[in-house]
Amino acid sequence: MNFSWEINFYGAARTWLVGGIFLITGIFCLWLIPHLLAPSAIPNAKSATATVIRMDEDDGMYRPVFTYKDAEGVDREFASGVWSGKPSYRMDETAIIKYDPANPTVAFLDKDKDMEIVGLILRIMGTIFGLIGAAVIAMKLRGMDDERISRIGGLIGALTYAIPATLVLPGFLYLHSHRPNLIFDVNSPFGSTEWAFGAVFTITGILTLIGSVALYRYQKRNGKSGWYWSRNT
Repeated sequence: MNFSWEINFYGAARTWLVGGIFLITGIFCLWLIPHLLAPSAIPNAKSATATVIRMDEDDGMYRPVFTYKDAEGVDREFASGVWSGKPSYRMDETAIIKYDPANPTVAFLDKDKDMEIVGLILRIMGTIFGLIGAAVIAMKLRGMDDERISRIGGLIGALTYAIPATLVLPGFLYLHSHRPNLIFDVNSPFGSTEWAFGAVFTITGILTLIGSVALYRYQKRNGKSGWYWSRNT
């Protein structure tokens, strides 16, 4: 006796699946992952001023290492859990650290700048993915046909990259003129790295914006989901 089992995700099934995946991913990035990354609360935590004494390096990535004195006057060290190519902290910079008086080696940075950037990126991604998923599900619940949802969903997905990417270079210039902030400290230069990074995103954002709008209008006019070209011979 032969058995066969096949599941095809087309039409409505594919639309529900895509919408659900985007919505769940958005919830994870917006709430669950930042919650898991947040340091555990320390009962009766004490505060101390910590100073960056060195930068640990691993394959081009860095993390700041702080030193601080506990209530007994003992020197302690704390290494940030965030590795990055451009840490938010610099040598000799100070920050407030919270530690467990019963076990001073258990500590975390109060208002960790690196972790705030990670959290901000995750929440932006979560909001984008969540809105795309919610939009797809809402369109499906309103009875919109799957072909149209596919076109609109594709346009929304492209624009969620194109619009923020287009604003990267202008955003960098604005933040640099209003430093200090999460990206630039008071003495940060706006060098070739910032120009190159910002220009790449802004240029690709503009190209994606133009291409995605043109593709959507073409698909809407022809009622098809891709580019089609033919030649009679």
